[in-house]
Amino acid sequence: MHNRSPVQLFNDLYIPISIVGGAIESTATGDNANQTNIPIGFNFGYGDSVFSNIGISTNGLIWFDAIAPATNVGNANLVTTGAPNQSLAPWFNNLIDDATSSILYQTEGTSGSQKFTIQFTNYPTFTGTPGSNVRMNCQVIIYETTNVIEFKYGILNVIGAQTTSGGAMIGMEWGTGGSGKFIDAITGSSILSHRMLSPLSGWPTYHFRFTPGAPTPVATGSYNVGVGQTYPSLTLAVADVNHRGISGSVTLNLTDLQYDTSALNGSNIFPIFVATPNGSETNRLTIVKSGDQATLAYKGSSVSASGAGFGTGVGTAAIGHASEPLLGVCASYTTIRNLNLISHGAPQTVEIGLAVFELSGDKGSQNNYFDKISVNLNRAHGNDVFGVASFNTATAGGFAGTNSYNTYCDLNIKDCNVGISISAPNNATGPADEGNKIISSSCNTFNYIGDPNTPNDIIEAEVMAFQ
Repeated sequence: MHNRSPVQLFNDLYIPISIVGGAIESTATGDNANQTNIPIGFNFGYGDSVFSNIGISTNGLIWFDAIAPATNVGNANLVTTGAPNQSLAPWFNNLIDDATSSILYQTEGTSGSQKFTIQFTNYPTFTGTPGSNVRMNCQVIIYETTNVIEFKYGILNVIGAQTTSGGAMIGMEWGTGGSGKFIDAITGSSILSHRMLSPLSGWPTYHFRFTPGAPTPVATGSYNVGVGQTYPSLTLAVADVNHRGISGSVTLNLTDLQYDTSALNGSNIFPIFVATPNGSETNRLTIVKSGDQATLAYKGSSVSASGAGFGTGVGTAAIGHASEPLLGVCASYTTIRNLNLISHGAPQTVEIGLAVFELSGDKGSQNNYFDKISVNLNRAHGNDVFGVASFNTATAGGFAGTNSYNTYCDLNIKDCNVGISISAPNNATGPADEGNKIISSSCNTFNYIGDPNTPNDIIEAEVMAFQ
């Protein structure tokens, strides 16, 4: 059983397989090609079934289903109920094999403890001009008897420019697929998926291990987050919470001054989404920095394809690529305190500093407290750069799906087109958000929407729909 299987993040040597060492080259070559019915060499338990064969797609997908995916399958299928439903995706995108890349597979070991490896070798990370693109090396390894699955990541070979289209995703899906029956490896969530990975800002510096069984919630307590700490990055800390849920009050204590994509500052993968599946009055998550603010710095993804974006329980493309946040919260009973969110690097393409949105149609982002949050983006990027944006990812079906009773305190927002936007449906399908408020911690503390030293720094200060 791999339902809600625990995910372990680990570091280990990446050991390539080769034809010289007995590996076989897949017949799936070129663009949009599949190879079906590849013998694994042993029986492998996945989901509710046992499989002895596997299929490979040139688009970075592996599946156990008897039904093969369409040869031109895109990267949205892991979060839908459409085939393939029993699938593994180490880098799922619209890829293309060429003369210098290959897919290899090999069964190794003795009966009872064998492993089967599939390897994408020097593989372009997106369809592009043959011989160019950023190229990857990664493996999927499945183990006999234990039914453990590993995704392992090797070097990137930067031959050409990073693609500006076709966002990838990393994850697995089982059973009938869809919400609750997949794991997005980057967010850790089985409800929210990240489909905008680009190789130079989203390539993992660690490996993933999926073990059958139910995950244990993160226990009550305080956990340090920073280089050399319990969680070496904020991405990993939040993904663990999103995947496992929490038991009682959990605090993620930020120890570093800056969190970005560099190895020096944790190799974080953005956007960071807080999607605690069981947040409640008793299960409260706090993300906090003591003393000076912790800076989250991200320039934004290079991906611009219309099919890329972020899926939630509402839909596989609930948030489009043109609404990319730096930090997203679709959980409830979360406190985030003392953060500085900046668009960092060039080109600067982040559209939202802090995004608050619904996780599913009946689960809005509610009872959250955002305190001492600074946002400094780049309004020159376009007309829709928001400091803070609270929105529904689909028309709400009732109050349970709205973003209500959230508090915003001591904000400082600069260099955006819109300072704060809090909006939601207010029609027959469901009520608008209600009970949200913007406050300050004292009479002598103010919320700053716009830089007082920059004329017309914010075009629109506040766009709100309160009830």
